[in-house]
Amino acid sequence: MKCGLLGSGNVAHALGQHWADQIGWHAHWNRSGTPLFPSVPFNPVSEDWEVAVLAVSDDALEAVSSELPARVMRVHLSGAKPLESVLQGGARGAVIWPVCSIRRERMPDWNAVHWAVEATDGAALEWAQTAVIRLGGTPHVMSHEHRLRAHVAAVFAANFSNLMLAEAAELVQPTALPWSALHALAQGVMERAATEQGAALITGPAARGDEATLNAHRALLSASSDVAALYEALTHRIQHRS
Repeated sequence: MKCGLLGSGNVAHALGQHWADQIGWHAHWNRSGTPLFPSVPFNPVSEDWEVAVLAVSDDALEAVSSELPARVMRVHLSGAKPLESVLQGGARGAVIWPVCSIRRERMPDWNAVHWAVEATDGAALEWAQTAVIRLGGTPHVMSHEHRLRAHVAAVFAANFSNLMLAEAAELVQPTALPWSALHALAQGVMERAATEQGAALITGPAARGDEATLNAHRALLSASSDVAALYEALTHRIQHRS
């Protein structure tokens, strides 16, 4: 099947190279018409494609998809955008969203990646599931609503936890305590989370209701309104989960 990949960012490079290695592509290009991978046969004529994988930003999906011939099946990689965003003119399509962080300099372990999959019809769904499996991943068929919920969950698990680590690093920096001490704490939580429910892992002054300690923290953070507000919101959430 003749396939094309559109994009030039991290996802296009990392996923595109892996896809070329595992499946083989007939075209890899960005919107300027430049081949991404010299070793892959390059054909920028989208009329010759049967499938176009849109490795572009969420905001660009509609515009890029609208430039394709109606007969070309569109496949997008977004965790949040609906499948309908690339179905102009009655085109067929699918979503294959990899639940992982993709960067050029650090490829994920593709054999451990789970993918959310959705499609307009049975043939498109079969193509999507087969593609994911050939990439070494595990496909999970789900509706847009469930994919969006999973995407929010991924933001909490990855982006928000990353933010918490960044805030912790700034807070501990003036002290004599090395970052490795806090990293070990976070690493222990993640290791336990692999086998236990997240709520069962929550400890600390908010979970215990230790108001004296909470008030001491509030006083310390009062000079930084943004961090103080974040601390208060998280404390409130922990107390209402406990």
